[in-house]
Amino acid sequence: MQHTLVESVMLKTNIYIYISTLVMLAFCTKTSASSIDKLKSEPLKKYASEQIQHGATSLPAVSKALYDESIELIAQGKWRKAREKLLLAANLYPQYPKPMFTLAWIEFLHGESDFISHFYEGARREFVSFNNQAVLLSNALLYLIVSLIGSLIAFILGLTIKYRSFITHKAHEYYKSRYKFPQERLMLAIIIVALAVMRLGAALYSALLLIILWPYINSREKRALATLLVIISIISFGLPYSKALDVAIDTQSATNKLARINLLGANNRLLAELDGITQRELVPEVEFVRGTILYRMKRLDEAKMHLLNAIKLRKGFEEAYINLGNIYYESGDFDRALAGYQNAIEIDSTDAVAYYNMGQVYIKKLLFAKSSLALKRANELGIERFKSKYFGLAGSRPDVFEKGISDKRLWALASAEAKEKRFSIIDGVLRPLLLFPAHLLWLLYVVAAIISIIAANTIRKKWRVTSCENCGIATCSSCSNDEMGIILCRECTKAIEGLSSVKVMEALLRHRRQKVLSRRYALGKVRLLLFPGVAQIFHDKLYSGIIISFIGTALTAALIWGGTYFRAPFSITIHSSLWRLVLPGALFALLYYISLSDRKKIEPRNYRILPAEMWKKEKQLKEETMAKLERQKGELEKETVSLF
Repeated sequence: MQHTLVESVMLKTNIYIYISTLVMLAFCTKTSASSIDKLKSEPLKKYASEQIQHGATSLPAVSKALYDESIELIAQGKWRKAREKLLLAANLYPQYPKPMFTLAWIEFLHGESDFISHFYEGARREFVSFNNQAVLLSNALLYLIVSLIGSLIAFILGLTIKYRSFITHKAHEYYKSRYKFPQERLMLAIIIVALAVMRLGAALYSALLLIILWPYINSREKRALATLLVIISIISFGLPYSKALDVAIDTQSATNKLARINLLGANNRLLAELDGITQRELVPEVEFVRGTILYRMKRLDEAKMHLLNAIKLRKGFEEAYINLGNIYYESGDFDRALAGYQNAIEIDSTDAVAYYNMGQVYIKKLLFAKSSLALKRANELGIERFKSKYFGLAGSRPDVFEKGISDKRLWALASAEAKEKRFSIIDGVLRPLLLFPAHLLWLLYVVAAIISIIAANTIRKKWRVTSCENCGIATCSSCSNDEMGIILCRECTKAIEGLSSVKVMEALLRHRRQKVLSRRYALGKVRLLLFPGVAQIFHDKLYSGIIISFIGTALTAALIWGGTYFRAPFSITIHSSLWRLVLPGALFALLYYISLSDRKKIEPRNYRILPAEMWKKEKQLKEETMAKLERQKGELEKETVSLF
């Protein structure tokens, strides 16, 4: 009987061991060699080991040091060794996209097929963390605003070149009666120099030129210009709501300090930084972060107190329940640990970490059926993606996983902290260019639009500046001639002055028109070199010109800023890689080539310039003259016959 009882106990023990083994095989990933063992530098390896012991889930400093070494190896032509360091750098800092992009680039240059997957991974990393999202969105918003303003300036510049004679005509006519200088072709240059000396800024320049141009441009150009202004105004109006991005990329902001728990380990410096956060609405998060750091430092009693405070201060604090459960798990109080994870699941039933940790508690309590269900659910919810960073970093995983502050919550905290800021960083970046508050651009353009509409009606009635129907240059009521049935400028009128033959006048007018167009084309080629897209706008290809100038402005900004303006908060060094200059420069040159190779479509024009009535009148006069001559000839013949 006693022997049977012993066998029964041994059988149950074997069954438990067997089931436990199956569970571990089913739900645990095979551990790999530690990534830090691949570090050849002993100081780096020592630093990495200390950080991992203090709970670090990534090693930004070590990763960036390896990235620096890989860049040097690439410069030396040792791309295979650089590839190993880039892969290691990517493993040590799972949110760092640069190693993947650089790896994809060198693999592409050497014909390796893995460059596609590595490029995709780099692009994915741009979106997976709070810090990367903030930097990406800030740069995207800045590039968008700068490119739109550049497109607007290029568009207005193209229209200014096109309608330059209309803008300067009245001023030239006014001064012509008093002075011999300036010539009309120099008037625009004088106006531009005068405006440049005033240093009004891009915002006021664009608004002023909008008012000046509006009376002369056609309806299609007005629609395109209005579209650009509306888009810029909408972004300008919404710019104050982007201050959360400023908080997110500011390393001294409270939100950014709280976000470091998701990247770094635990030390007294991080605890000291939390003392500087005084905002009342951030107290629950501060308590949570303090408790998590103390948990990593194995000061469990202090950690428990702060996490309990965080739960009291904020209802539904799921991450605090999980980390509190971990403290009880470390202390061997599995019932309370289980209660913590269950509370987290009640708040969020899709939390893979809570299910996984609960499965580990069930294993400790020898409840293998429940453990199997919990681990299966964790696997369905994507626990493997969460576990992978631990495997890549240390080669093994902890029994239970902790959680930091979610990206969604960090954005909410950034929005709350942003309410205290008066101006956005992007507004400050654009101020030297605009010399005007970027968040008030919409108001400036609304006022400019109202003034331009009122001024357009006044100018049309008072100045009556129009174009010559022969050569196309500007003319007005005081210098034009419409006696021929068409509006002719002073020079065209002089060309046919004193002539009566319509055919001769047509020939002279056509010669005059060809001469003006040839001179305009020769001067226009130089002016269209100002910026990519100006040629398309000048040639009435408005939207293609806007797109080309938009891309050209973005490439110019990339050349000036060396890629991006805002950098990741945890970046240590910045490399001015050659491709950051060569690639934008090559694309900019291509845009210039596309812009300058553009030719204006030849518009069908009437062969005859003068009105048909003049031709009919001349024909009728000719016929009457011929008839009169015939009559005179007939009468002469009759007189001759009568004489004989």
